[in-house]
Amino acid sequence: MKYRRFRRQDGRFLDALLTVDADEFSTTAESHRVDHEAGYKVGPLEVVETDRDPWDGRSELLHAPPRVRPQTKAEAVRAAMTNARTLDEIKAALLDWLE
Repeated sequence: MKYRRFRRQDGRFLDALLTVDADEFSTTAESHRVDHEAGYKVGPLEVVETDRDPWDGRSELLHAPPRVRPQTKAEAVRAAMTNARTLDEIKAALLDWLE
């Protein structure tokens, strides 16, 4: 089994662990590295690939930032209506709802 982790320059590992029960991963290390740098908003990351988990099991892992759920159209219109101070702002919110 192969293990792939990502380490920051300060030595901390991300909480992401990828494994494969084969000789190699189907996705390149570079692709995974770029995706994790974007997702965790950190970088540059070093890819550590070994036959066992390279994390020591004790040190603190860096967790991904929480994902922000995009507003639904109904939530956006409701917020616009709540914040509307003029008739034109109310009209714009309602027209946005109809689009």
